[in-house]
Amino acid sequence: MSNPFYTFSQNLETMTITFPVPTGTRKRDIDIDIQDDHISVGLKNSSPIICGEFTGPILSSDLNWQIEDSRLITISLDKRKPAMWPIVVNAPYKDVIDPHSFQYYEGEGDFKQAYEYLIVSANQGHATAMYKMAALFTYGNPHYQIEIDKEQAFSWWKKSAKTNNQTAQFMVGNCYHFGEGCEKNYKKAEKYYQIARKNESNIASMNLGYLYYEGDEFIPKDDALAVKYWTEAAELYQQAEAMKNLSAMYGQGYGVEKDMEKSKEYLIKAIKLDPNLQIPKELYDLVFGNLEQTENINENENENENENENENENENENENENENEELKERKIINDEKVKDVQNEEIKIINDEKSEDDEDEDDDDDEKVNENVFEKVTHKVKEKATKLFSDYWLVGSIALAGAFLVHKFK
Repeated sequence: MSNPFYTFSQNLETMTITFPVPTGTRKRDIDIDIQDDHISVGLKNSSPIICGEFTGPILSSDLNWQIEDSRLITISLDKRKPAMWPIVVNAPYKDVIDPHSFQYYEGEGDFKQAYEYLIVSANQGHATAMYKMAALFTYGNPHYQIEIDKEQAFSWWKKSAKTNNQTAQFMVGNCYHFGEGCEKNYKKAEKYYQIARKNESNIASMNLGYLYYEGDEFIPKDDALAVKYWTEAAELYQQAEAMKNLSAMYGQGYGVEKDMEKSKEYLIKAIKLDPNLQIPKELYDLVFGNLEQTENINENENENENENENENENENENENENENEELKERKIINDEKVKDVQNEEIKIINDEKSEDDEDEDDDDDEKVNENVFEKVTHKVKEKATKLFSDYWLVGSIALAGAFLVHKFK
């Protein structure tokens, strides 16, 4: 372990400094020199981890330090005057720069002084300082008066990657992938992307997918591997762009069996996750064009079903109307038959009456007429009852039949 980065915590009266050391380190392996106004601590035969003048004086007589779990050094200091220090070391020595110094001066707006401390700290191998240098040359920074320099950026990304920084590892892979500050090399790009991916980089899988989708002389094009890594980026890290790419792959059957439902599902997820995501017109038409076509087919089928239902209803209505007309005609015929029977019975009874004794009294004639009327009425009722029973039976059967036809059609 070379030049590990230390951390510190404090209150008004005390300060605690901690930094890691190789497992198994003992006190005799530590080179430590702490006075009231300065500090120098590190492993023997190595550059100090922290070295310089304190921001304020301390009570070196109350100094306490120890190694915890054989891998972490803890130094406890008492301040001579109560105060909150912005940094531990205020005036570092020429050959050793405290990595917190450039952050302090950057916060104060003194970028010239900050850069002087930054470059020395980075050259000493401090992880944060190297990462900062790489970022400055990658994007440029007007405060530091640094312009974009791809070669310098690539050099610092490689140094930072050696500290196991996943972002730096990804950036080295990105440089090799696109030839930024170095010669394009897909094989080396794949190597650094895989290292970053193992360190749980949330964007390494995304670029691995592009690497295999494109392919070159070192990394053959492999759509199935592209789908694999984009699926990982989409499902594990919720990358909207990966979802968009998967939509295209499923929609066209590249590297995976064609599945328009999954294509639609991934594209909708991508848009919901990132409403500003740029969707190519070809992909949108591929997914939602088919969807609209399917919806139109379904709409036409529904319209045809509705038309058939309306036709059936009209047929049923016509059948019911015909049945009602038929029943009305039957009723009229039956009414006429009742009248005919009534007239016929009256004629018969009148004939019988004429054969009776013509000499009967008027009173007897009235009684006979009453009896005749009763007989006629009784016979008419019998005939009418039978005829109307037949009529209602026929009508009920017809109505029941119409109901069953309407229900099961």
